[in-house]
Amino acid sequence: MNMYITLNSVGCVLDTETKLTHPQNKNGGFNKFDGESVHINECSNEWWQSLSYLDKLQVFKYKYANS
Repeated sequence: MNMYITLNSVGCVLDTETKLTHPQNKNGGFNKFDGESVHINECSNEWWQSLSYLDKLQVFKYKYANS
């Protein structure tokens, strides 16, 4: 079952199952079928540096889960 975590510091949502990030819409929602998804292993250094401390904790929790 997919769980989605909002990463406000970088304006996206993380799918914890697929480990794909999806950009947030202005209304806070997201579209996982828009072709803009990026796997967390392919996110830029700028993206990683922009993550807040709390968002990094969430990402690392799922990035390394079951790997």
